[in-house]
Amino acid sequence: MAVGKITTGEANYTVGENCVVKQSRIGGHSAIEADSVVLQSTIGEYCDIEKRNLIRKATIGDMTYTGSDTSITWARVGKFC
Repeated sequence: MAVGKITTGEANYTVGENCVVKQSRIGGHSAIEADSVVLQSTIGEYCDIEKRNLIRKATIGDMTYTGSDTSITWARVGKFC
């Protein structure tokens, strides 16, 4: 479910089942896996946000991957992390 303003890079990105994306930017070639929530955040290019993540008011740099069941709030994660 996308709510509010969503900005995307290239059109080539995926959002899994039962996800909520609100007021965020999703970079091209990125994936947000099932049951994740992204709120007021920026996800870089070629990122993979795994299942059951909560990303809130954060910036995730290009080519960065998270594990399952991760919470990132009020943080800036660099590139290639």
